[in-house]
Amino acid sequence: MKKKSNFKREYFLYKIAEFFIKITPPFALSSLYKGIGKILFLFGKRYRKIIMKNLNIAFPEKKEEEKEALVKESFSYLARLIVDLTKYNKISKIEKIMEKGDVSTLEKAVEEGKGAILISGHFGNWEFGLLWIGKHIERVSAIVRKMDNPYVEKKLRGFREQTGNTIIYKDMRAAAKSLKDLKEKKFLGIMVDVSQQEKEGVYVKFFNKIASTTPTPAKFHLKTGAPIIPVFTIPEGKKYKIYSLPPIKVELTGDKEKDTLLITEEINRVLANEIKKFPQYYFWFHKRWKHQPGDRIEDY
Repeated sequence: MKKKSNFKREYFLYKIAEFFIKITPPFALSSLYKGIGKILFLFGKRYRKIIMKNLNIAFPEKKEEEKEALVKESFSYLARLIVDLTKYNKISKIEKIMEKGDVSTLEKAVEEGKGAILISGHFGNWEFGLLWIGKHIERVSAIVRKMDNPYVEKKLRGFREQTGNTIIYKDMRAAAKSLKDLKEKKFLGIMVDVSQQEKEGVYVKFFNKIASTTPTPAKFHLKTGAPIIPVFTIPEGKKYKIYSLPPIKVELTGDKEKDTLLITEEINRVLANEIKKFPQYYFWFHKRWKHQPGDRIEDY
């Protein structure tokens, strides 16, 4: 009962914040981003430590002041993400701040009719990207983790499914549902940058350190032949630009375990290369290198 009460309280506070964000005029959004970013930075001491740890792993060549600047920029972008996801909560609003980049690989996948495995990370505005694809290219079944707060989850699910996309929650039946969609030549969306527990991940490099990574895209590709297409939605001025890259390609060996590792490592390489271009837009807040071989846990 106490937990339910806390969930209601959290949702009530969110609704208050939502009201003030929605009435903020567009010309004042930049100031709102900066203000909220500074507050988050001020009270986010624990997360400042996590971000700096991640930056030290990813960019050992950067000077200390560069990394400190990136820590602040990370909080600023988190503020923008929170505000924009709240203010632009309908596809009609989202479309006004979206720019279409090169999405030819997505369009080609539709033409070929093989379905596709869309991969991305917590980089840029992944939520807007999936909605835009669902409206303009092809509906997507997205694998996600269910939020702990049921009131927030209900609202978030409604937001995510408004262009016809479908949510697949990570549970015992997720793999079966996902494979069914791929066999029906649909698009499947997977976030590939969350650290996995020992039994769920494979260990391949991400930036400069081994990271436990989901092998799901690789396994699904090997089973169905559906192309693995990286997709990103990056801020460009006051708007966001969506683009896709060529499908992931590796020279297969015929050994499923080896091929799974090769594909997963290439996925990490492609994602890292994009993040290097715009590191301020990556979600450095999560403990990406937490799980290590031998069931070891990296100290954060």
